Amino acid sequence: MPMTPRIRLPIPRLTLFTGGKECSLCEVAKQDLAKLRRTTPFELNLWNIRDPPKGTDEREAKKWRRLYQYDITNRKTSHRSGEAQQGD
Repeated sequence: MPMTPRIRLPIPRLTLFTGGKECSLCEVAKQDLAKLRRTTPFELNLWNIRDPPKGTDEREAKKWRRLYQYDITNRKTSHRSGEAQQGD
């Protein structure tokens, strides 16, 4: 019986939008994601809406800050495959 070739899928990329160190839910989410990465490979990007990565376009930073500024204080917010994912 011939072997079926394995298809390599790209590793998923997840962006966790955070409110910085003062966001305790974000810290819990990072710990949970670290545990998950032990069994499920994915690339994790952290984006602090209060202090965006260096070199970020001002309009891009403003877009994400406006989108999540109120959600982050109440629940964990992440972005996967272009869709917002919100947890309790």
